Amino acid sequence: MTLDHIGAEFFPATDILRIIGRVAFPIFSFFIFTGFKYTRSRLNYMLRILAVGILCVIVYMLYSGEMFGNIFITFSLSICVLYCLQKSEDLWRTKEPVKRAAATAVLTGSLAAAFIICKAVYIDYGFVGVLLPFFAKLFSDFIKSRGLIKHYEKYHALIGFSVGLVLLSADMGGLQPWCLLSLPLLSAYSGERGRYRMKYFFYLFYPIHLAAIGIASMIIKG
Repeated sequence: MTLDHIGAEFFPATDILRIIGRVAFPIFSFFIFTGFKYTRSRLNYMLRILAVGILCVIVYMLYSGEMFGNIFITFSLSICVLYCLQKSEDLWRTKEPVKRAAATAVLTGSLAAAFIICKAVYIDYGFVGVLLPFFAKLFSDFIKSRGLIKHYEKYHALIGFSVGLVLLSADMGGLQPWCLLSLPLLSAYSGERGRYRMKYFFYLFYPIHLAAIGIASMIIKG
């Protein structure tokens, strides 16, 4: 991710740094899905992500004077859509017609709201980027509910996520298809928490590295 941003700012004609950067967003996005799955408080999880996103918006505005819907804003929308998907699934399982109608309304409304927001303001990676964790959960839940592919459970979400990455590549074009290189890395994920708890470090690293690149750019470019 850092190499990607350095390449975009200082070496825009050099593709290799941007190609390496295509791997970062899918990995972050997939772990938004796993974070949503295991977090104790989904509301607090969303608010933490949103707070970092707002901080990054402020940092970017101070640097460029423009509003930029960074990936933390993207992920905030992803968590909201995931929450609505979970609620709609819960309502649908009741098999009551009224609650199933409510489930359809909840899911349709959340997707429509995310789509409108992505069209109204710039959101990094757009509507399809917002939906990557959604695809992971949707496919995982569908495969589990139907008893399909009973083995290799950790790959269930990755199937849907792969579909999302293909759609994202088709939507964005350019160098974006290189994001598919993230799939071998994600397939090696054990599903277990890492030894070191560094989430707050990474929350802070994003705005700090943006500020550092911005300051360096102002110094170098005068």
